[in-house]
Amino acid sequence: MSSSWEVLETDPDLLDKLSQNLLSVEDLAKSLEQRGLLRSNVIDGAGAICGKYTIRQLIEEIVTKDEDSYRRFKRTLIENGEYDAVELLPNVFVLDSQDDVPSARANETAQSLSCTLDPTPDPLPLRSIGSPFSPENSSILPWRSPTGCRESRRETVGAITFPGRPSSPATADLPDKIIVKKARAIKSGPRIYDLTKSPRGLCVIFNNRTFPGFREKDRLGSEFDVERMRILFEAFNFTIEIHRDLPSGEMLSRLAEYADGAAHEGHQAFVLILMSHGGLDHIYGSDYNAVNLQDIFEMFNNFNCPGLREIPKLFFIQACRGDLPDNGTSARDRSTCSADGDQVQSDAGAYLDRGDSGLGNIFPLRSRRISCWSDIYIAYAVVGGYESLRDLRSGSWFLKAVFDVMARHAHAEDLDTLMERVSERVLEKVRTDGQRQCPEVTKIGWRKKLFFNPGLSE
Repeated sequence: MSSSWEVLETDPDLLDKLSQNLLSVEDLAKSLEQRGLLRSNVIDGAGAICGKYTIRQLIEEIVTKDEDSYRRFKRTLIENGEYDAVELLPNVFVLDSQDDVPSARANETAQSLSCTLDPTPDPLPLRSIGSPFSPENSSILPWRSPTGCRESRRETVGAITFPGRPSSPATADLPDKIIVKKARAIKSGPRIYDLTKSPRGLCVIFNNRTFPGFREKDRLGSEFDVERMRILFEAFNFTIEIHRDLPSGEMLSRLAEYADGAAHEGHQAFVLILMSHGGLDHIYGSDYNAVNLQDIFEMFNNFNCPGLREIPKLFFIQACRGDLPDNGTSARDRSTCSADGDQVQSDAGAYLDRGDSGLGNIFPLRSRRISCWSDIYIAYAVVGGYESLRDLRSGSWFLKAVFDVMARHAHAEDLDTLMERVSERVLEKVRTDGQRQCPEVTKIGWRKKLFFNPGLSE
């Protein structure tokens, strides 16, 4: 018997915690039986569990107890959405499963980087990028033509029921395989935004990864963020549309199309995810020209986008908001934070002063009057003035935390609570040179709680 199983079977406190955190022993037993891990007397011919089992008894019924069966046991917990139970295991067991290490492709990329990354406002030049994530590799980056010329690409992925999976080729293999946990019941009420339809609405993703003429600015690792956000919001029953490597003018043109009220007819929410380099109040197109964030927010307010009036509008901004590194300060205690590797870059660009923008003339409405601004939720990767960080092997700290938290907890918690968890996760991280990051949330006329109700619709 391996040490992993020995510790699991001989630690009563751990078994008690596992039992308390399991959602369904019966569902787990059926899944373990399907994987061939249980003895034949546990599940009857009709597929029902024979009698009542505790987690201790299920473990006793495991046929072969070796490291391979333990990895399959852990994978079964993950696939059943037993995330709270799984989180109890890593402190005890050390796994060498492919599920628990970065993908081979990501490792190749990490090994090809020969420079040390310091906390500078812009990514340092990478002396060796190479396959598999080279911008010239059209098989990995399908939005680029075989000749290497940039071309606009728009991917539309229809909203599907839980669990959501991408229907078009992925641009990256995720190092972590997490399934979005399904809600047990739809949460609704007068103080809750209504998210019950299928599809809920549009989730539009812009990712500027490559910057022609500014090769040193390429945002390696951002392909992981795109894939995570696609999986997450598909599971939330949104229709996904993805735009890659657009210059600033084309970004604004596409955003103006989405601000057309007809695009949101019958929808209950709108999500916009922007990933690029940026500054305090702007984000960069692939041509490295700035797009003012305030202009984007105004496009979707109640005055300019009637189709989204009094409907929740969520913005996730993965970009730097200045050139300051957050090197931390003394804490009340001396606890040690876990450190990441050196393959971490910032998403900063050239720093620009803030410009003014206004609504222009506002004409009176004949219907019930409401504010031009309401129901807007903006989640920034970092507070104003500072750099946000992105791991070349797994994606940005911020959007990875968004995915991990929401996949595990969106079935039961509202958006505010989820983002508090996201902030906690990001705040716990530290780069080897000591740099840290703190996300920021801005709410404008946010009036209710929002539950994503993953996997459910009326």
